[in-house]
Amino acid sequence: MKAHPPESKIFPSLIFLETTVACDYSCRHCRADSQPLPSNDEMSLGEFRDIIDQVYEIWGNKPILVITGGNPLLRSDIKSIISYVRLKGFRFAFSPAASDLLDNSFLKFLKLNRCSSVSLSLDGVSPETHDWLRRKDGSLNITFDLIGRIMQEGLNLQINTTVMSRNILELPAIASLIHDSGISAWEVFFLINTGRGINVDGISPEEYMQVNYWLSELWRYGLNIRTVEGPVFRIIGEIAEKQPSAVIGKTYQILSEKTDAILEECGSSKRKSRSGHTYNHGGTIFISHNGNVYPSGLFNLKLGNLRENSLQSILGRNPEYSALSIREKLGGKCGICEFKYRCGGSRARALYSTGDAFGADPLCLYIPGIKRGDIGIALH
Repeated sequence: MKAHPPESKIFPSLIFLETTVACDYSCRHCRADSQPLPSNDEMSLGEFRDIIDQVYEIWGNKPILVITGGNPLLRSDIKSIISYVRLKGFRFAFSPAASDLLDNSFLKFLKLNRCSSVSLSLDGVSPETHDWLRRKDGSLNITFDLIGRIMQEGLNLQINTTVMSRNILELPAIASLIHDSGISAWEVFFLINTGRGINVDGISPEEYMQVNYWLSELWRYGLNIRTVEGPVFRIIGEIAEKQPSAVIGKTYQILSEKTDAILEECGSSKRKSRSGHTYNHGGTIFISHNGNVYPSGLFNLKLGNLRENSLQSILGRNPEYSALSIREKLGGKCGICEFKYRCGGSRARALYSTGDAFGADPLCLYIPGIKRGDIGIALH
């Protein structure tokens, strides 16, 4: 089946504003290689306002702005940045580190300014996993406390989890916590070995495919799930029909059994599986603390710098990195895959694994164009 590009006009769904690299944590997998104090080249309030103006001039207030770091709460002017975002009419999400700086007063400020979502990282349900990854004793308890206070304030909460070899079997317990707490969304990141993360063990291709298939089935419990650097999630159900051996195996079975045991024991009823609808995601733009522009936070391919050129100019010089154009340039099996416009593989993973941003996603096991009866022929 030939792949066809989407016809609708695409704009970036999310634009990330990295307000600082200063952070209370030094997490083992941090893409930013954060530090205790602000960087000397950190952009000023005026520069961030100018960037917000530029985004508005290009797309209006259609993109969602994600205010992130480091820990953005370590900027003394973070409320001024948020206030300007709201003045321009943008929806925004806030992604802080779990710390005492995220107090009830600031949560009320976020609520007053109609923050769409607050995100917290939770990478395990045991200190042996979460505190180890965060390199901070007590961080798990801080996170649990914040989950309760954010929910009590009436803000939408998103939990971010990075999947790696160390925590893969804790995923069902995290899913259970999200389900039982009524948390709005679970964003599951698949580790890219960049920044400090170069020394963290990721997962195998088999585990990658099986975790994505397991995640897709959690819709029957009513969980709202998104993935980062896991685009195969969008079409994993169709892969399961065409090539079931790519998505079903030991890891999938263990995760499914653990999930069913936990959630059904709690009296959770299964819901109808999610339909095959795929959202037309317009991609992302990541603007770093010093004005560098990247396709995403993990896709560390610098497109330009906003202190040197306008955003319009930077995007105009790099059209191949738009959400649609990048799929037109794909090579390897991603380039011939019938799902390339709906999946496209992880460009960050291709870049860090092969040096080719347009190469095949090394964790994907799908054989393009395969029919169920042809699997034996393709494998020999």
